Amino acid sequence: MFCGKCKSQISECTCDDIDERMAVLNNNPHFIYKKCRTCEKHYQRCKCENPDWTTSHDGVELEDVVKPDKGRDTFISPIFGETREASEAERDSISTFVNNTPVAVFQELNKAMNKVGLCISIAPVEGEPEHGSS
Repeated sequence: MFCGKCKSQISECTCDDIDERMAVLNNNPHFIYKKCRTCEKHYQRCKCENPDWTTSHDGVELEDVVKPDKGRDTFISPIFGETREASEAERDSISTFVNNTPVAVFQELNKAMNKVGLCISIAPVEGEPEHGSS
C-alpha cells in the first residue's frame, strides 16, 4: 500500500496525518487490513516490540479472514462470507482475469482510496511467477 500524498510505501510514509487517514479505513465494508491491536497502526507502520495482530474491523480477528480451520476446506469470514482456498485451475482463471482486466477498474478502486490519501498497488506474490497463481 502506498501513501497518496508523499507517494511512499505506508511503512516509509512520513506524513503527519497518515495514521488518521488509515483509521478512516477501519470497519470499511469493502476493505480490511492487518493492524496491531496495541498501537492501532497498519502492520507496516507498527514499531511494537511484541505486536498483537488483528484486523481493521472491530470483532474480526486475523485468523477469521486469513486461513481456514484445520481439517476444513472452507471457513466463514465475517467480511467475505463462506470462503475457501482457490484450486490451481481457479487461480489460473483468476490470474487470466486479472491480466485481462482493464486498468480502469484498478484506477476506479484507487480513486476511492485516494479520497482518504491512500492508494493500492497490485504485485505478484513474492516467489511466484509474475503471471502465475494469485
